[in-house]
Amino acid sequence: MRSKAARLIVHLVLLAGGGVMAFPFYWMLATSFKSPQEALQAEPVWVPERMKPMNWLKAARLGDSPLFGGLGPGRSVALFFPGPEAKPPKALVPRSPGAFFDPVADGTRVEVARGEGGWWVRLTNTGEAGFRRVPLVVLWPKEVPLEPPLPPDARRSQGEYWRLEWVNAVPGALGYVFHNYLEAWDAAPWGRYFFVSFFTASVQVVVGLFLAALAAFALARIPFPGKEAVFVLVLATMMVPGRSSSSPTTSSSPGWAGWTPSTPSSSLGSPRSSASSSCGSSTSPFPRTSLTPPALTGRGT
Repeated sequence: MRSKAARLIVHLVLLAGGGVMAFPFYWMLATSFKSPQEALQAEPVWVPERMKPMNWLKAARLGDSPLFGGLGPGRSVALFFPGPEAKPPKALVPRSPGAFFDPVADGTRVEVARGEGGWWVRLTNTGEAGFRRVPLVVLWPKEVPLEPPLPPDARRSQGEYWRLEWVNAVPGALGYVFHNYLEAWDAAPWGRYFFVSFFTASVQVVVGLFLAALAAFALARIPFPGKEAVFVLVLATMMVPGRSSSSPTTSSSPGWAGWTPSTPSSSLGSPRSSASSSCGSSTSPFPRTSLTPPALTGRGT
């Protein structure tokens, strides 16, 4: 009995330790599915809305495709908000900041109508092209209980209304769950980047192996004057660390005792570059971002 109890305690301790070690990986994965408001709020969100299966079913009903959503030409989608007939909500499709023409905002008709037991918000594509994403903003009275058809990506206070924001009101199940991944993929031509990296690495490996095989055969089988010196030179180059080629150089520019870094990774050693980066200098390689979302304007009722 004593040995069984000891084994049980050991297994429980190991399970607890494994859970502690695995938790950062779960947190990283869960954060990748969070909306910006969930990721930035002070109270931690252990299970994001996009990871709850009940929301997958709700998202599958919104859009032309149950998996990837979207809104085709002439098609419409309706969102139902249960509530009394006290004060009607307002809805609009936000326009991109600074855009003179927004095909999604200008090509989507928003209608708010009273139905049995609540309010219907209907989005209709009046354009000639299909939309993969249709953002939506609904102003809901604060005194009315809120039961949205799909959890909003952001909920803010705006006077006597709750401002409910969806980055995509026609997501589909997979489009809803993997929204952040799809946004990241569309942010840059990653396919071309991967192809260039794969092509460059493949050419370097193939050409390097070919030239190395020729050089090895010559050094091993063909006698020629200076063979030992060439072999020693090849070994000497292999003994030099690769990081030594990225060492900083000196110049007459002001810095720490006239030292100026020559590589981007060494710029942290310069007081001037550190100060300018922390103050948001225009020379910083990172874009300026603001945690405060811009005001959304759009077409709707």
